[in-house]
Amino acid sequence: MNSIITFCSRYILLYAALGPLLFMSCGQKATETVEIRGVYGNPKPFWGKGFNLNKLGVNAIFVHSGSINHDIMKRARSEGVKVYAEFATLNGKNYVEAHPEAWAINEKGEKVGAASWFMGVCPTEPTFRQYRFGQLRDLLLEYDLDGVWIDYVHWHAQFEEPEPILPETCFCNHCLDGFSKDSGIEIPDGTTSDKALWILNNHDEPWRDWRCKVIYDWTYEIKNIIKEVNPKTLLGLYHCPWDDQEFNGARRRILGLDYTLLKETIDVFSPMVYHRRMGRKPEWVQENIQWFG
Repeated sequence: MNSIITFCSRYILLYAALGPLLFMSCGQKATETVEIRGVYGNPKPFWGKGFNLNKLGVNAIFVHSGSINHDIMKRARSEGVKVYAEFATLNGKNYVEAHPEAWAINEKGEKVGAASWFMGVCPTEPTFRQYRFGQLRDLLLEYDLDGVWIDYVHWHAQFEEPEPILPETCFCNHCLDGFSKDSGIEIPDGTTSDKALWILNNHDEPWRDWRCKVIYDWTYEIKNIIKEVNPKTLLGLYHCPWDDQEFNGARRRILGLDYTLLKETIDVFSPMVYHRRMGRKPEWVQENIQWFG
């Protein structure tokens, strides 16, 4: 089996190199130890060759929520394997095409284009929020999952490429009204681009803070749904692995990921350290995890 890396924090996970590395949320007290040797993706190829996951040393699977069914759950349980669902959160090309009111708007007042393959939905659009939270609730009611790993939890951007795509968003009416109401800052009348430029030039810091709180609110609501349906379910987060300085602080500034806020709701942080895809050296994986820890 491939080498296994141990992380020490609120939870300890041992995760085989077959999938993305995981790092745990750091709390003040060590409350539980969980040892996981997992694979990311549908386990059917293993089962199709007659393998028992537990006998391979695997005790967990991370599967896209849309691929989970009762057969997978039953087979996994019979082999003593935990099931964690990957839940795509703010990625929604098909959704925005059917619901243009949820399309993210850039600082020019224009609909954003896809960031390579990623098409982010505006995270403040009320109908989309209800839709996605409903999907999560249905998933948790249907299956007794050990954890949910939320994915694509950031404002519209693309961080997985060597040259990331980092647009300024979102300046739709929902976002402009929400920012003004929550911050107490009155935005002057004008076009969308006028308002965006005024915010970026005069109130950039509270704008960035507000955007981080919007993303945090998604994790807060998701955590509450989990507590209501199945409190034992872990909440994990697949996320951009950049440190505080990379790309001029774009992890927080553009993506809206503030670890100080997120650690209040997230049980498990999973930095997506795709070194080859991102044009990094293999050593960067260890360096990133050490920085994060």
